[in-house]
Amino acid sequence: MSLAHLDTPYRGGFVGAEHHFALTVYFEDTDTAGVVYYANYLKFMERARSDMIRAVGVDQGAALRATAVPIS
Repeated sequence: MSLAHLDTPYRGGFVGAEHHFALTVYFEDTDTAGVVYYANYLKFMERARSDMIRAVGVDQGAALRATAVPIS
């Protein structure tokens, strides 16, 4: 069994017009009833949003540098 794929981070992608992003929910992300703690949904959505932006070819770092306003 090749372990090379374990070093490659997961990337989502587009299926037609929809962006698909698989996510593993760990025990630590849930409450005692096994329900995802509500604040973690924000983390999950941000991961998917960032991946979607990457998938369409936007360099987020470059976009931030291009629009950043210096604070003096």
